Amino acid sequence: MKDYVIVYKENGEPIKIEVILSFRIDKINKDYVVYTINDDNVQENVAVIISEIDQETHKIKSILPEEKDIVMEYYEQVKKVAFEN
Repeated sequence: MKDYVIVYKENGEPIKIEVILSFRIDKINKDYVVYTINDDNVQENVAVIISEIDQETHKIKSILPEEKDIVMEYYEQVKKVAFEN
């Protein structure tokens, strides 16, 4: 079962995304969503995107360059746990 939600780009434009997983990094007090925009369901290989997300407004934001390394490190750990089953 695919989990689709509507989120909003930084410019306010709504987009439908397929959520793969989400996680929070308490150290920097931010939430992140890992998703794809596979709206044609035809492509076998689709891009996976990680964005910061505001849980109240559902607005997604680009990851700040200075936070990229910690986000990727945490994502790799979360991904291992989420997909080891």
